[in-house]
Amino acid sequence: SRRQHRHDVSDLVRGDLAYEWYEYRSTDVPRPDGPSANTPTVTDTGNGINIYRRGDDGVWRVARDAWASSKKAQ
Repeated sequence: SRRQHRHDVSDLVRGDLAYEWYEYRSTDVPRPDGPSANTPTVTDTGNGINIYRRGDDGVWRVARDAWASSKKAQ
């Protein structure tokens, strides 16, 4: 199972675009009966940005979603 906590750092709206910068912490716990039952729990932290665009109907939709782990590449 995955548990994720997000903390919004900054929000900015400019016209029909909005930017949301966040920090996250996620924990992946293998299911005891699943295919990765014998693997360790994995915890990750990092940051990301969501970019929203307001449509002609006035509804905000995700246009881009990007994130980066704080862990070093292996």
